[in-house]
Amino acid sequence: MSDTAADLHRCLDILAGWGIPIVPVPGWETRGKGAMTTRGHLEHHTAGGAGVAASLRVVTFGRAGPRNPPSRWEVDRAGVGYLTALNQSWHAGAGVKGTNATLSGTEGENNGLGEPWGAATLETMARITAAEAIVFGYGADKVWEHREHAPRRKIDRTGINPDQWRARVAQIIEEGVDMTLKRGDRGNAVRKFQQALLAWNPNVLASGADGAYGEQTFQAVASYQRAANLPPSGNIDGVTAALLTAYFPG
Repeated sequence: MSDTAADLHRCLDILAGWGIPIVPVPGWETRGKGAMTTRGHLEHHTAGGAGVAASLRVVTFGRAGPRNPPSRWEVDRAGVGYLTALNQSWHAGAGVKGTNATLSGTEGENNGLGEPWGAATLETMARITAAEAIVFGYGADKVWEHREHAPRRKIDRTGINPDQWRARVAQIIEEGVDMTLKRGDRGNAVRKFQQALLAWNPNVLASGADGAYGEQTFQAVASYQRAANLPPSGNIDGVTAALLTAYFPG
C-alpha cells in the first residue's frame, strides 16, 4: 500500500507529541514524482553552505536538472525539521538497501567537511526517523547512513557512527509515542499494527490486516492489552504502540 498524506500526518502528530519543531512546507501532500511504499530510512548531510536552512529550497524543489525533491525531510542547523514531500524523492540512487520508491530520507544541514553536528539537529533527525519507523512498521535495523547504501560513491553522514545512531533510534521507538489510533481510522499505520497483532496471535484478527480500524481490530487490541496487563481500552495509545512495535517485522 502506497504512503498516504494520512501516514505523514500521523508522523507529524507523533513529532508534535515529542515537542519536535516541524514545518510542513506548503504543497508537500502532492510533491514528488512516483508513489512511495516506505520500508526504510536513509540519513544524509546536505553538503550545503552556511546558514540555518541553507539547503531548504533545494531539498524542497530539487536541483536545476532533476527538479524533484532530493529528500522527504530536511533538518536545519537550529534543529527545526521540514516536511517537503509525500511522494518519491530522488535521494537514494543505486545502492544495496532499497530504491527511491522504498526508502524515505532526511537531509541534515551540515557541510560534510568536518563541521560539528549540533545536538538539536541530530535529535530532530533521530525523532523523524523513529516516527516514520513507527508509522510504517519497521525497526531501527532498517535505518542506514547513505554511505552504507552506496559505499563506493557516498560519504554521508560524516562523523556519525551508524550502529550508535540505530541504537538511538531504537531507544526513541521503545520510549513510546504520544498517539492514539481508534475505531474509524484507516491507513498504513493501522495496517502495520494489525500485522503486529497477527504476529502476536495469528487467530486474534479474522479480518486480517486491511488497514481499517473496525470492531474486530478494537477487540483484538483490547485482547492484547489484557494480556499485557494494560487497561483494555481497545485504542492503540502510546504505551500499547510501543509494546506492539516488538512484533513489527525485522
